[in-house]
Amino acid sequence: GKLGNPTTTTIAAIALLLRAQPQAREMQGMILGLLSARASVLAVSEGLRCDKQVLSHSRGKRCVFNTELRFNNVTFAHAGSPDHVLDRVNITIYRGTSVAVVGPSGSGKSTLFNLLLRLYDPTEGRITVDGTPLSDLDRGEWLRRIAITGQDIDVTEGSILYNVRMGSADASEEEVRTALTIAGLSEFVEELPDGLQTEVGGRGFRLSGGQRQRISLARAIIRRPDILILDEATNAVEPLLEARIHSGIRAALPSVTLITVAHRNSAIAD
Repeated sequence: GKLGNPTTTTIAAIALLLRAQPQAREMQGMILGLLSARASVLAVSEGLRCDKQVLSHSRGKRCVFNTELRFNNVTFAHAGSPDHVLDRVNITIYRGTSVAVVGPSGSGKSTLFNLLLRLYDPTEGRITVDGTPLSDLDRGEWLRRIAITGQDIDVTEGSILYNVRMGSADASEEEVRTALTIAGLSEFVEELPDGLQTEVGGRGFRLSGGQRQRISLARAIIRRPDILILDEATNAVEPLLEARIHSGIRAALPSVTLITVAHRNSAIAD
């Protein structure tokens, strides 16, 4: 019929709306994404305002960690919150030892690490390194002594070699292979057609959750840190291999201070 016919016009309008639905959903997703991104930026901006004291004291004394890291009556509460995330915590961690941090979600495990990385400063009490307040140390030098890896670390588009070298850009291929061996991934990599040059992430080879975790672990190991923090870093790995990885880390880095957050007994056996 003619376009001027009411019935034909109605049908045409409905057809156009149906055809437009995918574009409308895409536009809605873009709008929601922009709103979410704006909220994230505002949250980060607010966080930087709250912690500008930490950022303004990034330069300080030369860092020496020969004996112990100590939390002295450390209390922490987020700005504007009356609730304490940590309340008068006292912990002494000796260099070269293995320490497990256990507890349910929300118990303050992540806050301990955030304080250790100086993303926050304690509300009360202090953290000391060989008797020197952490807040007095050069923050950049302190962070260079720490490597941290967790359960949700993803790989970057590029080769396996490139991904591991993100921990130490000037590492040799032999050092990369050693780190992968400690992380329990060397045999898998050797079986790949392109070995270390195998492309992963993006359009490259798809790694399992456990393999991604071990790539990230190798990336942390290759830095040869003074302090290695494993935050549920092997929860996607079978217990037998997990125990072997922990033994390998201790054998290869005998002086490393190993701090492990985990729920499985195999991960905290040390």
